[in-house]
Amino acid sequence: MNVSLKRWNLDDAAYLTRLCQRVDRLYLDYLPQPYNITDAQFFISNAGKREGKTGIYRAILFDGQIVGSISVEVCSDVRSKDSNLGYMVLPEFCRLGIATQAVNLAVAEAFSTFDILRVTAEVAEHNTASRALLKKCNFLLEGVKDCGFYKDGKACSLCIYGLLRRNYENHRKINAWI
Repeated sequence: MNVSLKRWNLDDAAYLTRLCQRVDRLYLDYLPQPYNITDAQFFISNAGKREGKTGIYRAILFDGQIVGSISVEVCSDVRSKDSNLGYMVLPEFCRLGIATQAVNLAVAEAFSTFDILRVTAEVAEHNTASRALLKKCNFLLEGVKDCGFYKDGKACSLCIYGLLRRNYENHRKINAWI
């Protein structure tokens, strides 16, 4: 299985449009619906301006084909040493280990690019697949926000996962010896 990440460029706008039209929206509200080529061009343009300054924004490739998107965005103000991880994968490519590899690649790049102490991911409590993925990637469950998000007329709990730089580096050292 060949999973890699690449920077988004305007030539990818049609792929991003397809991705955002087909992704499972059960846990998303921020994407325009319907998502069109102009939305994709806007995202790619903004991501390019912020790339390496306040975040990394990548297409997830599986055997050379764009199958998802992932970003790590650095927070601001008193949270400037924290960052937020977000990802989405086309439904037919879920549960194949692609997102797990993509998260590991994105986290490695974020820690090597930015002076951050942690990467944070917030996940709906009932999103067991994402919760399992984050655990596989050595994120720890740090807490649960009761009524942490509101979707389709229902308040749901939000799980907060974190990966500290020191734990990431220790894990890398241990794995280097195995």
